[in-house]
Amino acid sequence: MFFTSRVHIPSFFKNIKFLKSTSQSLLILLSTFSAHATASTIVVTLKPIYGLVAALTNGITTPTLLSEGRGSTHTLSLSPSDIKTLSRAELVIWVGESYEIMMAKPLQKAIPENALLTLEKVSGLKLYKQRTGGLFAGHSCQCCHEDHTHIHDLHDHKDEHGHVPIPLPVYNDDDLKKHQDIQPAAPIDGHFWLDIDNAKICAHAIATKIIQLWPQHSEIITLNLEKLNVELDALKEQMKAQLALIKGKSALIDHDSLQYIEKQFDFTIKGVLSEEPGMEPSPKQITALKNKLGANIKEKLIKVFFYSGNAHTPAPKLLKNLTSKYAIRMAPLDYVGDALLKDVDSYQACLKAIAAQLIAGFKETIA
Repeated sequence: MFFTSRVHIPSFFKNIKFLKSTSQSLLILLSTFSAHATASTIVVTLKPIYGLVAALTNGITTPTLLSEGRGSTHTLSLSPSDIKTLSRAELVIWVGESYEIMMAKPLQKAIPENALLTLEKVSGLKLYKQRTGGLFAGHSCQCCHEDHTHIHDLHDHKDEHGHVPIPLPVYNDDDLKKHQDIQPAAPIDGHFWLDIDNAKICAHAIATKIIQLWPQHSEIITLNLEKLNVELDALKEQMKAQLALIKGKSALIDHDSLQYIEKQFDFTIKGVLSEEPGMEPSPKQITALKNKLGANIKEKLIKVFFYSGNAHTPAPKLLKNLTSKYAIRMAPLDYVGDALLKDVDSYQACLKAIAAQLIAGFKETIA
């Protein structure tokens, strides 16, 4: 009996250890499955916007980036696998037709209206008109939407630049719906998310929508929003100090992607090579630009021609031929953070990279 007890007691403890180990493994497996199950409930189309969403949902879920590894979504066509991913989502967040024109019809067909957040329709955004190709007539700040109020009525509370600050989070989506069917008088420049004040307004609208989706997580989303606003304010001040080095300087760009950065930090994009991203300029456009650049030789106002890409992207041959004659240097500019990792700070990383690339492009003109 004594011998039998000595045999069974160790076996008993072994069984306990086995059950404990199995339970722990099961909990880990279940938590992993749960995280995986919620990972694709929010789908975002563009990496900088992904950063805002990831920051807001940090500690709750991880959103899915639809365009990962495919650069700008300007001309991105949705694949069958993209449509499948979108159809499974509880919420899809996209910039809108002004920027992602190829996605408009497929999204409208695949996604119910209440599961689609179109950022360009959020009230209170500072929206500029789309500029045409060639050299621009001037540094215009005319906006498409004269009403720059936030989704909360704050007409009498503006910062030193005349912009409406973000209020403390009070979530009510009714005001967002008022502007859903309003279109600007002219086509808008869809790069509005590069304006940091606009990014804060977008973040507020995104937080509102996610809280409607998951009200049980309202507290953590509110805290995440407050933290994000502080980070975006700090980013704006940092970029203001950095880009003071290029204040008043002028450049050309292959595609007009920087209007919101330009007007936020006071340098000038004098013109673009092509009106449409990803499209070769016509011979007529090239001739017109050459003629206007000829006049620039005497004044030497334009020093840099930025082209879409990163440090590893070779400059297009067309630009080489165009710029070499007029002593204008070429520099890459990745305005969507294609070379950056997706993370909770993807938006901040993208803007910081833009600032660094601008300074690098103008480096020979900085005293």
